[in-house]
Amino acid sequence: MISVLRSMNGSIDIIYVKDMVHGNRIVENLEKAIMEFITLGDKFSQDKPRIDVNGNVTSVSFKNLRIKYHVFGVPVFLEDEVWKRVLKREPNFRDLNRRYDDVHDKLCEYCRMKDIEIDEFFQEAPDMFSSDDDWFRKLRNGLNEIRCK
Repeated sequence: MISVLRSMNGSIDIIYVKDMVHGNRIVENLEKAIMEFITLGDKFSQDKPRIDVNGNVTSVSFKNLRIKYHVFGVPVFLEDEVWKRVLKREPNFRDLNRRYDDVHDKLCEYCRMKDIEIDEFFQEAPDMFSSDDDWFRKLRNGLNEIRCK
């Protein structure tokens, strides 16, 4: 993304939502990957961007552009939670539980059967959740904060 976006001007916020598992080092891994990309080869021979990490936000700053990666870790496995919501809405798809072990395979098959692109499905998936889920409420509030800046 840095290569594609660096010719733009202004500020760009990128939201990265990741399942949190014990010992997960999302922010550190992201910073390391960005540093490796910037220092490899001659991609940034003149103006190397500056990297700042503040909590769960990693910023990459160029002369005319600032890219902010906002990392949100959620204490659940997102695909499992989405699949549970699918079954709650459409229990007739429970047979996919027997046919597939992997939840991703279940969701892909569900989308195939419903004639929906998986990316389109995941764009609509947040509508399946409610404010009753503490982790989802925190995620939604955090995303709204970013959007309102």
